[in-house]
Amino acid sequence: MPDAAQFNLRIGYRTERMIAEALLGQWNTLGGFDITRNNMPFPSNKMNSTSAGVNIKIQYKSGEWPVGYWWWKLYAGGQKCGTGYCFLNGGVFYILAFKGHKKKQPATLLKKKK
Repeated sequence: MPDAAQFNLRIGYRTERMIAEALLGQWNTLGGFDITRNNMPFPSNKMNSTSAGVNIKIQYKSGEWPVGYWWWKLYAGGQKCGTGYCFLNGGVFYILAFKGHKKKQPATLLKKKK
């Protein structure tokens, strides 16, 4: 396996409801050999790539419920590699957060001693 160097640059904007970022990445192997037309890929092959992309996450928090609250989060992103490959991703998150309940004191402990 050849050594490799990876560099990433990310810059973004964040609010309470949205996260947006642009990214630039570089992957370089420090050694290895190129794949020829008739050869099968092998772990020691030279693999260099540059990619650029964006990621966006939007979240919506509901009001309080008796048992807790919930969020919807939508996520989408994509990257374009310099060699022509595209990577797309996305997802939907649903989060239900339960509140902790305080234990009630027994009635005998609440009575005042005389």
